[in-house]
Amino acid sequence: MAHPSVCVTYMARVTIFNYQQYRHIEAQGWILGWAWAKKEVIWSMQGKEATMQGDCSKFHGDVPNCCKKDPTIVDPLLGVPYSAQSANCRKGGVLSSYVQDPLNSVASFQIVVG
Repeated sequence: MAHPSVCVTYMARVTIFNYQQYRHIEAQGWILGWAWAKKEVIWSMQGKEATMQGDCSKFHGDVPNCCKKDPTIVDPLLGVPYSAQSANCRKGGVLSSYVQDPLNSVASFQIVVG
């Protein structure tokens, strides 16, 4: 596999809104998952974390954050280092309803994919 400086990488910001009028997303929180179309990996994330790294054994030196074909992303709980946080993170997946508390109805994170 190519080194990340050789392969094509991109950064994305993912934002989740709870537009439900009176229903909060309670403790245990939201979980976001998908399946990659090709052989993408998550090189790094800021603000959230993958639940499993997957098999990254073909990488040497720089190892991706997650090599799973179908990553699952969660909101980290308190205690995450400041350098790993982003705006609207560290809510443990809990989101208020937009109508009742617009500022706390959003979660977002950055992801670098290659």
